[in-house]
Amino acid sequence: MQQPVFSTLLLALLVWASGAQAQQRPATPARKPAERLALSEPAAAPAPAANVTYALQGQVLNEEGQPLPGATVFVKSNKQVYITNAEGYFVFNSPRPNETVSVTMAGYSEAELQLRRGNADAVTLQLLPGTRIKRSGRHAGQIKTVGQQVKD
Repeated sequence: MQQPVFSTLLLALLVWASGAQAQQRPATPARKPAERLALSEPAAAPAPAANVTYALQGQVLNEEGQPLPGATVFVKSNKQVYITNAEGYFVFNSPRPNETVSVTMAGYSEAELQLRRGNADAVTLQLLPGTRIKRSGRHAGQIKTVGQQVKD
């Protein structure tokens, strides 16, 4: 009695599996490559890219021409902030070919820069009067005292 039930279940499983395969791969009539080309429509001209971005870059230097790592670069149009690397460089992508950025760093005056696509512009930050930077020793390069920006 168990053998006919097992056979029936096995047969039902095989029928179900073959039906599932038939649904996964619909039968398509074989066509020659020339027929496919004749049935397809001509290709349209490519649409202009909607998400074009431009790489804008620059470098932040001090009065002596040395790079300023860790300077803050604020993009005015989209309010994004970037930090310069160890060589004072920054790079960011923008949907615009031109951007205005504000560059700041502790102890230095703020500078504004107009960046253009394809140019690696450099901006020089001026040390604020009264700012003292440790020149030698264990903490060389660190700001000891931050000066005040002189108001005109």
